Amino acid sequence: MSVVSVNSRAGILLTDGRSFLANAPKGQGVANLLVGTDGVSLSVNENADPTVREDHMAAISRFNAGSTGAAQALLFKKSITLPYRDGRFCFGTWQGIYLIDLRGREAGSVDVVVSYRPSEQRSEFTVEAAARSATPLQAHIQGESKSGCAVIHEKHTSASLCVGEQNLEPTMRQIVPEKWNDEFFVHTYEGPDDMPGHMKCSLLGCSATVPLGQTGQPLVPVQINEHRDAGGWSVGHSRTIIVDILKSGTSAEVQVEGMTDVTKLVASYGDLVNIVVKQGPGGFLVGSAEAVGAYKPPSDAILPRSIDWPAAAMTSLWWMGSSATILVTPL
Repeated sequence: MSVVSVNSRAGILLTDGRSFLANAPKGQGVANLLVGTDGVSLSVNENADPTVREDHMAAISRFNAGSTGAAQALLFKKSITLPYRDGRFCFGTWQGIYLIDLRGREAGSVDVVVSYRPSEQRSEFTVEAAARSATPLQAHIQGESKSGCAVIHEKHTSASLCVGEQNLEPTMRQIVPEKWNDEFFVHTYEGPDDMPGHMKCSLLGCSATVPLGQTGQPLVPVQINEHRDAGGWSVGHSRTIIVDILKSGTSAEVQVEGMTDVTKLVASYGDLVNIVVKQGPGGFLVGSAEAVGAYKPPSDAILPRSIDWPAAAMTSLWWMGSSATILVTPL
């Protein structure tokens, strides 16, 4: 584990990902990045055209997620786990890490807690994702041992990953309407589904961790969401997925309900754990009670249903939802 200080500024900064891997063990593994500062979050998206970042900023206030930057930052993830090899993240061609800083005048350096885990097994495959729909990935994920977790990463910026069986695209089309292309989006050169697809990717994320059962397959469903009609540059829906299998401890079932601070509970399971929803509505949020209490998600569909959590995080982890069963797995 290490702490990396990033010189931030108000808005969205495309970071140099190599700084997060300066202390990473050689070979292949995964790195969990967690930012605990209220008003700051993380994403992986377009690394070339700055208009994508400009359009992200223009969209944030239109989600009505809350009146403060601390609440608005919860639209995006504050914990992401990404594959790397020999000091470089295993990204797709156009992927880069965004630091989203919505603190306004308070913007300054931000500490990111970085935790590393070796990959016991890595595979890469391509799926033909169903247009504007969700495609299950469980059949493609197979661990060789009877215990472990899979870190799944899709290498594209207009598709996303989710945990659960629901097709989220109909809901996401309401959250990010294509009329925004005519109203204020600038990044519109690839068609009306392009910038909305980037935005949906940032809201849902491009990676997820799920525990494996005795058969070596995921204990919970995981899907790739295709947000485009014709795929990037109209080349279809071939989407590349990379899967890392990590050693893990035994998963424990925990019952949660309402807005609940679960920080101390999950910390008792280890210095880095995966928490995933097994059954029930809701998801996880990171930050102070004030930030979480002020947050109004445009839909519960974008609440993270899987999160990797380091005990060294200098902030709180919250469950937000109804009665549910979660699985906590030491990594």
